[in-house]
Amino acid sequence: MPARCAATSTCHVPSLGATMPTPPSFPSLRSPKPESTPMKQLHLNLVWGDAGMGAWQAPTAISSYTNGPAAWRELAQTAEHACLDAILCTDRNHLAATRTGSALFGLEPFTTCAVLAAHTNRIGLIATAATPTAQPYNIARRLASLDHISQGRAGWDIRAALPAETLAQYGKTVDPQTCCDPARTLEFVQVTRQLWDSWGDHALQCDGTGQAAVDGSQNHAIEHQGRWFSVQGPLDVPRPPQGQPLLSHAVRTAQDETLAASHADLVFVRPNDPAQAAVFRRKMRARCAAAGRTPDSIRVMGALRFVLASSDAAAAERANALAPYAAAARRPSDAPSADSPLTYVGTPTGLAARMQTWLEAEAVDGFNLICPWLPGGLEQFAHEVIPLLQQRGIFRTHYANATLRSHFGLPTRRYAALPSMASSTP
Repeated sequence: MPARCAATSTCHVPSLGATMPTPPSFPSLRSPKPESTPMKQLHLNLVWGDAGMGAWQAPTAISSYTNGPAAWRELAQTAEHACLDAILCTDRNHLAATRTGSALFGLEPFTTCAVLAAHTNRIGLIATAATPTAQPYNIARRLASLDHISQGRAGWDIRAALPAETLAQYGKTVDPQTCCDPARTLEFVQVTRQLWDSWGDHALQCDGTGQAAVDGSQNHAIEHQGRWFSVQGPLDVPRPPQGQPLLSHAVRTAQDETLAASHADLVFVRPNDPAQAAVFRRKMRARCAAAGRTPDSIRVMGALRFVLASSDAAAAERANALAPYAAAARRPSDAPSADSPLTYVGTPTGLAARMQTWLEAEAVDGFNLICPWLPGGLEQFAHEVIPLLQQRGIFRTHYANATLRSHFGLPTRRYAALPSMASSTP
């Protein structure tokens, strides 16, 4: 039976400071559709990391590297009780110094996701992995293993570029432009997907006596020879339960759009205007079609940061209390940017209304939730916002299926030979 979802009832709130001007809220695009119109469903991911608004430094906050597995388990179970689609375990890939001289640590995402898989049943687990510091075989093996461990709940957030300082920590002495070349990233993802397809869906067969046999006719060794990679295969892990784990990619450049249109299931963006976001979503769906995919095979997820309270004024006070933590968490190289998450400061009712407006305007398919602090920010969202979304009929009250792909309404990717890239030459 599907796991029932229930909002948690506790909420830890940091102390409030002086009032501050309320930041701009989501722009409203148009009125909700009539109730007779079938309601489109919202998708929600929890961003798992210590960034947030810098409030990992707050006394009530937990940290992924200091509080340990018990705190992680409770946080993941809170997200699952709220019926969120997935937890996105981000990775900064290096030790980052802040403006105050402290360090931003972070645990390796695949290990973290494996721990969370043991304590959850339905919520998806998406791990960030950077292509410049990896090889397709290793990533394919890790993702296939995580998909089996989680019984079909694994996803890969593809990070295509890293700064020179990060590459240096991995021993990469080559030009970052070479490691982060968009053509290399495309070939990397292509080879990884071919490795997942190097065994048929039923290659591993059990006879009921504990004996297993491999059907050699379902071996699809890729024998890839390309410009960047030479991989023979097949993978030493059976075909993943989802066929292929879910793929996500943050889009900031034209090259990112090309990769996402060809391979991604989720596209991560940071829109600040609903009309422009709707144009981008239509463009990505059209690019999917041009790449030989159906337009509905992709979901656009906007980044959303929020601070909530019982009134707009109280929310502004809370945001002001969190502001020093955010300032202390910035790195020296950080600068104001238009590429920032949507920020909502106000009441739960106002946030639910704005989220519905963006959804019905077809600006996004859902949001990546950046909580102001954990666990309190997530607990407050689960207790005060999720029920409102459910009452509006735009968010699930239970998980209807078991796999991550099914949460997003995406079919299992069965074996189908991908176009060869063997023609790629140096």
